[in-house]
Amino acid sequence: MIKRVEKGTLDPKINEVLPLEEFPAALNSLKGRQVRGKIIIRMQS
Repeated sequence: MIKRVEKGTLDPKINEVLPLEEFPAALNSLKGRQVRGKIIIRMQS
C-alpha cells in the first residue's frame, strides 16, 4: 500500500482530523453517511 501512495496511484481522502473527545460525533457522522473520505482520530494532543 505504501508503494501505491508513493507512486500516486492511491490517494486516500481525509475528511477531517479530530481529537479523541470528538469520537462519538465522528462515529455518528460515519453512521449517517455524512462524510466523504476518512475521519482521523487524534489520540494525543
